[in-house]
Amino acid sequence: MLERRELRTLIATATEREEAAAAEAEHAHVTAREEIRNRSTDRIQELSRALDDRIMELEAAFEQAHVNYLHATDTKTEAFKALVTENTKAEKRIARRAEAVERAKAALVSLRNKMAGNAREYEEK
Repeated sequence: MLERRELRTLIATATEREEAAAAEAEHAHVTAREEIRNRSTDRIQELSRALDDRIMELEAAFEQAHVNYLHATDTKTEAFKALVTENTKAEKRIARRAEAVERAKAALVSLRNKMAGNAREYEEK
């Protein structure tokens, strides 16, 4: 009987050791899994912050480029309007001068005709 008790005690002790080792291994596994999960979560948050920062940088760069484009376009539009206005004024000035040239030509023809008439009249006298 003593041997049986010793064997039972020995079996119980071995079982307890195995259960304790299994519990310790399970605990180590759970702890390692939590550490990995925490590191992964930290890395995800770090990457998310980096991505958000990059998005903000790109948005700021886009906004600045858009403002520059609008400014350049406005400047070019104003310059074009000024050129159109100057062109209209130049067209009117050219038209007035062309009319003046035509009037001068007509006056010249009239004077030449008058001179020719006077010359004939003088010849006749």
